Amino acid sequence: MSENVNDNTVYFQPNISLDVSENSQNVSFESDISVYIHVPFCEKKCYFCSIETCQNYTGELLDGYVDALIKELENRKNLLKQKNVRCIHFGGGTPSVIHTQHLKKILNVLNECIPNLEEKEIVFECSPTSITIEHVKTITEYGKLSLNLGIQTFDEKILQGVNRATNIQQLKEFFHEAQKYNLHTLGIDLICNLPLSDSATTIRDINLALDMGINYFSLYPLRMEAKTVLYNNYETVFSKMAPLEKQVEVFETAKELFLSKGFERFSIYHFNGTGRINHLYSRLQINGGEWIGFGAGANSYYQDQIFSNVNNIKEYIEKQKSGLSCIEANRKLNMTDKIAREIVYSLRCGKISKNYYMKRYGKHIYDSFSNIFEILKEKRYIEENKEEILLTTQGNFHLSSIEKMVFDRMKIN
Repeated sequence: MSENVNDNTVYFQPNISLDVSENSQNVSFESDISVYIHVPFCEKKCYFCSIETCQNYTGELLDGYVDALIKELENRKNLLKQKNVRCIHFGGGTPSVIHTQHLKKILNVLNECIPNLEEKEIVFECSPTSITIEHVKTITEYGKLSLNLGIQTFDEKILQGVNRATNIQQLKEFFHEAQKYNLHTLGIDLICNLPLSDSATTIRDINLALDMGINYFSLYPLRMEAKTVLYNNYETVFSKMAPLEKQVEVFETAKELFLSKGFERFSIYHFNGTGRINHLYSRLQINGGEWIGFGAGANSYYQDQIFSNVNNIKEYIEKQKSGLSCIEANRKLNMTDKIAREIVYSLRCGKISKNYYMKRYGKHIYDSFSNIFEILKEKRYIEENKEEILLTTQGNFHLSSIEKMVFDRMKIN
């Protein structure tokens, strides 16, 4: 297998699969794991999104993809039965584009693979234009549903500028109906500095969501990533955005609003107001946990290795039909790889404990990152004291650049 793994596992969208080797049935996880189900389809492409998805899909392609997913799950049935699966996370893409009959097929297999599925959290990422109460009803029959809608903003003019749409009244009605199903979590994603937004947009969005009963928020700054429409039209887009210092101020105000409402901030982006532990896939990932993913383009992380599934949807389907492995690449992480990944995840929690890293990896390896920390301090992306390195809000807005610097350090070694 190739070692040129596309490691997008640092982001919270990753997918994963375990069709790895003849020895995969004997793999032993030392801790709890999560399962990630990847649905690489979207109704249309959002202008801020760099994730590779399919928009021109047919019912036949969806049918074939779900059948392939089921085959992959069935191949890993014995392994999943042996492990303590804490969470099942449907991501993408847009999982809500799949019909409820598809969803039932997948959940039936998961129910066979995972003991006590009814006690497990099932996170379901979805779009406000494709999610239905039938999706909600179906999932709650199998497990504890944490529903997460990609809202981004409630401002229809701003949404039009990034190729999205929503209907606030319909959303209110949907949220009201969905809460009748005893949801584990009702969450949304917001982006706090989209083009055409102003200093009041995000706070208005948060207050509106709170009034609708939302109890979990993922609040992101806009990341201008390559291969996106916004990135390719940067000069035009930049002129419609607030200055960086104003964006930082908006994020800080939003953070303080959540904290004043009693929300737990378990990462720099995530605010939980349910009073219980949820979104375990993200939490386990941040803390270095292992997960198994299924689907085209999926990655797995376990036993210090990353495995990547084939990206092409039709190729993935054909490999499953033929009984062939869908893994196209894998890589064993060395010590520098491990500390780089862990540093990035620690920064997503907002801080790095110096003592922890020196004890875990040794002073020599930790010090190999010192030049990066100095650069980040000069840019005011981090602050440092005797015990910790702390990510600043400005650093939050430049996290993609920080991650690149850290992972470039991996390549040097």
